[in-house]
Amino acid sequence: MNILLAQADIGGFLDDVGPEAGLASATGDPNVALLPLVGDIIAIVLGLLGVVFLLLTIYAGIIWMTAQGNEEKVEKAIGIMKTATVGLIVTLAAYSIANFVVSRVGDATGTASTTTGGSQ
Repeated sequence: MNILLAQADIGGFLDDVGPEAGLASATGDPNVALLPLVGDIIAIVLGLLGVVFLLLTIYAGIIWMTAQGNEEKVEKAIGIMKTATVGLIVTLAAYSIANFVVSRVGDATGTASTTTGGSQ
């Protein structure tokens, strides 16, 4: 019966290969390697929310332009625009807070990263 034994100490190998692959060292904190990824995910999600705002604004504008004097449709369009604007403000606030937190955590752990463009 053949028994396959794993190598007991691969830390040195991972310390050599990890930085080349853009990952933290084997002896470092694995959560530090995830920080740039978290920043990128936040940037993508908030970017998609910006696209949703644009689509809602266009939709509300089309409703308003095709209302033909119907006050109910005009009020609906104004309501959509107000809601979309509040959503944009909340999204920008979330982006600012997330960018601040990710950059401060990155500074504290030695991994400089922001949500505005990936890892450095």
